Amino acid sequence: DDVNYLSSYSDNEDGEIDENSVNNENIEKTFTVSVQRQGYYGSHKFYIDNQLTSELVLKRGLIYVFDLTSSSTNYHPFYISTSQGGGNYNDEYLIGVTNSRATSGKLTFKVPLNAPSSLYFNCGFHYGMGGHLVVQ
Repeated sequence: DDVNYLSSYSDNEDGEIDENSVNNENIEKTFTVSVQRQGYYGSHKFYIDNQLTSELVLKRGLIYVFDLTSSSTNYHPFYISTSQGGGNYNDEYLIGVTNSRATSGKLTFKVPLNAPSSLYFNCGFHYGMGGHLVVQ
C-alpha cells in the first residue's frame, strides 16, 4: 500500500491552530523527499520516505515538513497545489506553506483547519511527478 496514514490530531480549545512559532516539538511528521526514475527509460517521480507514494493523509491543524535536502530534488521545485499535474505553478496553494517551490532545504506545511480536503504535491518544472494529499 502506498498510502501514509497519520493518526493523531490536536488543536486548541477553540479548534484553531496554535500560532506559536514552528519548532521540532510542534512537527507531526517529517517526510523525506527524493526524486527517482521509474525504470530505465521511465519518468521521474517524487518519492516520500524512499517509497513511490501516490497519496499522503494529512490532518488539519498539524504541521508537516517535506525535507528536500536530497540532491535529487535540485531541479524539481516542490510545491502544493489545488490541482494535480504540475509542470507549472497553476493553482499553487500557499496558506500555511513556508518555502514553497523549494528545490533544497525544507518546505513546511501548517495545515489550516479550513484547508480543502484534496490538495496535491507537484513539481513546478515537470508534469506528473507528484501525488495526492488527502486532508482530514
